[in-house]
Amino acid sequence: MHHEPVRSVTEAAVNGPHLTVELPAGITVTLTLRLRLHAYPPSYRWPWERKPRPG
Repeated sequence: MHHEPVRSVTEAAVNGPHLTVELPAGITVTLTLRLRLHAYPPSYRWPWERKPRPG
């Protein structure tokens, strides 16, 4: 039997340079992001690094 999809809207402020989204298997989402230009200084750091990259 087919069921209509459950729709929900959630809004959250990130207040940081990185965002992680974790979803269970079999879930489809539409993710809409609003970004501020030049909100943080440029960086070559990966999100999981704690120390700046050399060079």
